[in-house]
Amino acid sequence: MKDYVKNSVTLHATSDDGIPDINELAKDISAHGLRKIEEAQKILQQKLNDAMEEVRKTSNSIWKMFLLLMVDSLEEAICELGKIKEQVAREFQCQREQQKPPTEPPK
Repeated sequence: MKDYVKNSVTLHATSDDGIPDINELAKDISAHGLRKIEEAQKILQQKLNDAMEEVRKTSNSIWKMFLLLMVDSLEEAICELGKIKEQVAREFQCQREQQKPPTEPPK
């Protein structure tokens, strides 16, 4: 059931909410790519907040179980996105360092 929820969260996030595919985000090593990751994190965080609020409000135990699985999946997705953001930021910094013109040693 947990895998089903993860897949449905992934499909929902990629098809309806404008969250790019995580693999595509990891490939875009640029300032724009980092902004896209931050935007995706904000969208997922809002979905997490909404799901947690719904868990508090619902009395249907089956629906609550589904929502709790979705909350778990969203937390994992946000964590993975954070790891990708760190990796992209490091690679972007390395890329910028390599593009700097060499400095002449002092004479």
